[in-house]
Amino acid sequence: MLNVHNLNYSSSRTLLFQRFSVIFMDVLFVYAVRECCKCIDGKKVGKELTEKPKFILSVLLLWNFGLLIVDHIHFQYNGFLFGLMLLSIARLFQKRHMEGAFLFAVLLHFKHIYLYVAPAYGVYLLRSYCFTANKPDGSIRWKSFSFVRVISLGLVVFLVSALSLGPFLALN
Repeated sequence: MLNVHNLNYSSSRTLLFQRFSVIFMDVLFVYAVRECCKCIDGKKVGKELTEKPKFILSVLLLWNFGLLIVDHIHFQYNGFLFGLMLLSIARLFQKRHMEGAFLFAVLLHFKHIYLYVAPAYGVYLLRSYCFTANKPDGSIRWKSFSFVRVISLGLVVFLVSALSLGPFLALN
């Protein structure tokens, strides 16, 4: 299917496509930052910047100079990937656990380096989604474990994996 003739191929159209596609994918990053900021409590009006944690978070994330420079020169779509991770985290904070698990599974299939975060996601989802009740002191009520929820999380991960890897497995 692919026959590479020139590994050093470069054209102005290819470069333009890569630049604009990276910039376009930054839209997801901006949206994810917005969703994360919605999850933070803080004053909307204040004299000091330290009284506005949403503003501080958005500035720190959106004006990440390293991300802008590296992503827009090397075309690695790290802003898009970081946006997927932030959006997944925002969904977990919003108690939309299945959507957060779906987004994280998609992220893992885009770039495997995020696998190091998977144990934390697994523990968090197990504690906050699969156990449905707590004792008054905040500890886990072990009898509240839901096998249905564990299976539903597993199904989400399986379906994402099947859609991502299925065509490769079908073609050997």
